[in-house]
Amino acid sequence: DGSIGNVYVLASGTSFYRTCFAPASIDLALCATAMHWLTDIPCRLPDALHSACSTDSTARSAFAAQAAADWETILLQRAAELKPGGQFVVANFATDGHGQYLGTSRRVAQAMHPTFS
Repeated sequence: DGSIGNVYVLASGTSFYRTCFAPASIDLALCATAMHWLTDIPCRLPDALHSACSTDSTARSAFAAQAAADWETILLQRAAELKPGGQFVVANFATDGHGQYLGTSRRVAQAMHPTFS
């Protein structure tokens, strides 16, 4: 309704692995549930639909390495776009210390990805 001055909302269709905004132009960046997409599939999963479901340690390590490299790229891109003192807020899928992740927890009888698989 325009009651908050100097606030501009933008949804960008640009890849978050590339520059999305001019350098030092962003005060607050928010991303929710998108950062689980990798730039490349590091290997074929021999036993699962999703890397979080795989019991293959080599495949899990390859996916973890790809995710770490991609995360660094994302952080470097956003750091260049943020103004000094700017904030980057991310809400994302994750696996906890008990191996629980989206659709797979001690409270859920059927897991999403194994069911899909």
